[in-house]
Formats: sequence, C-alpha cells, structure tokens
Amino acid sequence: MAYDKNIASTVAEAFSKKKQAREELIEKRRLEAYRAIPTLKALEDEIASVSFKTFLKVADGYDAEKAATAIKEEVTALTKKRDKLMKEAGFSPDYLNPSYDCPLCKDEGFLDNSYCNCFRKELIKLTFAESNLASLSDNSFDDFSLSWYSDTSENGDASPRENMERVLSECIKFSENFTSTTDNLLLTGPSGLGKTFLSSCIASKLINDGVNVIYQSSSVVFSLLDRVKFGKNASDSDTYTAERLLDADLLILDDLGTEFITEFSVSELFRIINTRILTGKKTVINTNLSLSDLKKIYSERILSRIIGNFVILKFYGKDIRFLKRQ
Repeated sequence: MAYDKNIASTVAEAFSKKKQAREELIEKRRLEAYRAIPTLKALEDEIASVSFKTFLKVADGYDAEKAATAIKEEVTALTKKRDKLMKEAGFSPDYLNPSYDCPLCKDEGFLDNSYCNCFRKELIKLTFAESNLASLSDNSFDDFSLSWYSDTSENGDASPRENMERVLSECIKFSENFTSTTDNLLLTGPSGLGKTFLSSCIASKLINDGVNVIYQSSSVVFSLLDRVKFGKNASDSDTYTAERLLDADLLILDDLGTEFITEFSVSELFRIINTRILTGKKTVINTNLSLSDLKKIYSERILSRIIGNFVILKFYGKDIRFLKRQ
C-alpha cells in the first residue's frame, strides 16, 4: 500500500519549500554578519578552500592520512576563530546554522531511501484532511466501550453487547488483515450505535499504516458526482475526488440513504460498488437502512452485490447518545 501520490507530492513540495526557506534565511543572516564583521567573509572562504588545497597536495604525493588530520585541525582552528568573531559581534553560535525541524533527516524527509517519521507524520495529517477525517483522526478501537450495550437478550437473539463484541472483532480483523482480505463491510442499524465511530477507527488505523483512504457521506458523494457528470461548475478538486472514489484503497461511504435518491444516484452507487469489487478495492458502507430497505430504495442487483461481497454487521441496542445524556 502507498499513500496517495498527489498527497505525497504536496508534502514533498512543502519540504522543498521549507528547505529553500532555510537556505534563504542563512543567506540573509550571512550578509548581515558580513556587514557587522568585515573579515568574516574572507575567513569563511578560507574554511571552504581548506579541503581543496589539501586535495591538491595529496595529488602531488602528500600522505592522505596526514592530509585528513591536517584538514580537521585547520578547519577546527578556523571555525573557532569564526565563532569567536561571531560571539564578540553579538551573534548566537548557531546563527549561520539554524536548527532543523527534524535533526534526523535534516528536513529532507527521507532516511535510507524511505520516508522519515517527520515526512510520514505530514502524510498522515494531510491524508486525514483529504479523507474528511481530520476531526476523527484520534478515534481508536481502544476507546470503543462495550459498556453502553445491554447484556439483556431479546427474542432469543444475542444481547446487544454480545453482538457488538462480534462487530468490534470483525472491524479490528478487517483493519489488521486489510492487505490480504477480500472482504468489504456493511454496517447497518439505527443511529447512535457506533457505526460512524467504528468506521472512523478503521480509517484511522489504516491511514496510519499508509493506506489510501477516502471517507465521505453519501449526500456529498452523489452531489459531487452530479456536478462532475453534468458539468455543474465542477472544480478540479471535484474531478480528482470523483476519481478517488473508484481507486482509493478504501472507500468509506457514510450515511447511505440520506442522499437525495434519483435514478442517477442509484446508477452511480452500483457503478462505484461494482467497479471497486472488480478491481479488488475495499469498501465500507454505513447505513441506517435494513437490507430490505436497501432493496426497495436502490435495486436488487445492488443488494445482490452487497450480500455476495460484504460482511454484514448489524447494530442494535439503545441509542448511546441518548444514554450519555441521561
């Protein structure tokens, strides 16, 4: 799995600008120091020329080991002299060498041909924003409490808590085995039972693992597709997002059934689900609708795709938001 290339490009550009800004700051400070210390430029030129002068001596037969020692000693002496001049003029020791945000990679973003942690953090931060999950980025399976679900069984079914233990287990398994599973998830049941929270936990875990995720409500998705399809002032961002609906590693479609339902939206839903199944892309759908409602509102072929390719996780119990207000 890899982060979205557009997001990686955006972060790389930000690192490049940060590097350029540091170089410009150093140059500005150097000119300022040169004005304050007239002899400083000549001293820095001398430090820069030491290695080249020694190289010429080695080329003429001078002992290489002795040359290395001589370079170190001369550069150390000249650097001490420069630092003394800077201090006497009131400049801090690191004035011409400001600290890096990340001392490990020196703000390059890479270590040993792989992302440095600082680069990866920015990727994750931007991925959450691009995935519409910025406000949910801290959600974790560890924070999901089963205590809100009753132990009392009704009609011979598993109790709400027993049911949610299974649901939680399936969501964790899905996120942990994401690269190997062929499953998709349908989270179905009344509002206030944790569907959005658990799906955001899945997204959070996978984004931190480097998976390309897009999380969006059905009403926004079909409104966007309508703009793109019929040229209703669609932006480049709309077109890009429409493409990601099909090729993101994971699409989480939230609140299916709350959108304005038309022949177009039904057709587009089938296209999205079917295309992602055929290309092996994973999908999580959250809905308050039952399976019979999905068949009535959408179509039998959409329900058939869901039943044949999704693990169906039913949520039931009392509205947790209501319980928390009591």
